[in-house]
Amino acid sequence: MKKQIFLLAFLSVFSFAYKDISSDEVAIFASSPDSLVVDVRLEEEWLETGVISTAVLSTYFDKQARPLKAEFLKKLAEATRGDKSKQIVVVCRSGLRSKLAAGILDREGYKNVYNYKDGMVNWLSEKRSVAKPKLQK
Repeated sequence: MKKQIFLLAFLSVFSFAYKDISSDEVAIFASSPDSLVVDVRLEEEWLETGVISTAVLSTYFDKQARPLKAEFLKKLAEATRGDKSKQIVVVCRSGLRSKLAAGILDREGYKNVYNYKDGMVNWLSEKRSVAKPKLQK
């Protein structure tokens, strides 16, 4: 527990360049071919609730809450074709995991990163459109 508190305190001193955005802004980004929406939830969550139709599905944390940073960054590099200036919106269930992933992207040199601060819980409560996830096996 002390390690977790220390880690949160340590991370809080850093100021990230990503911006927190609302569901209306997410909807605008999701409809733009110039933007990439990245859903970092677990596969089970995608299947349970659906996903934003244009979202790239790339889990950031495994079931034990361990980061899958290398795999995540590789998939993102493929999706952006290495363009670190591409607009990227990171989405999760409630906004916490996406906030952490957005901070990682910021530190990795991505320039236009946005965090959906309220997550899919809010998206669904607003009865916004979702699609069945297209999973690759």
